Amino acid sequence: MARLPLYYEDEEIICSHAGVPHADVSECTQDELLWSRDHFEKDIKRDKMVFFGHTPANSPFCTRAGDLCIDTSCVFGGRLTAVQYSGNKKYKIISVLQSAKD
Repeated sequence: MARLPLYYEDEEIICSHAGVPHADVSECTQDELLWSRDHFEKDIKRDKMVFFGHTPANSPFCTRAGDLCIDTSCVFGGRLTAVQYSGNKKYKIISVLQSAKD
């Protein structure tokens, strides 16, 4: 896993484990991309949408910057949630209950 990238980025979106606490993802440290939770109230301006997890909640939520957290506590018995991004800042949230077999 040490060789895997810390985030995914294309022309429209950035996906990371814990979010992107700076306007430019290249300014982030490894620790920030993996463990940060102090950026939710920051008014960060960027052109790209950010999708992240790491912070369990009952339902997906947006930060002040408009970033979307999709961690819905599956590991704690909540739902498993994903995003289907279709471009031009349009996305669909997909969320399913875990089953006893999982």
